[in-house]
Amino acid sequence: LGMGVIAEGVETPAQIEHLVAARCGEYQGYLLGKPMPPDALQDWMDRHRANHPDA
Repeated sequence: LGMGVIAEGVETPAQIEHLVAARCGEYQGYLLGKPMPPDALQDWMDRHRANHPDA
């Protein structure tokens, strides 16, 4: 169908390994970033971009 999938609730590196093996390359969850107040988001994004320039 040509549809993309984003896996939610990723909490462990093992879950990412499983998703990558299943060809799911997009995911989100506590392992990647915990909930934060809106005013903290820009700082988090700046740090993430500095560490992952291709993201």
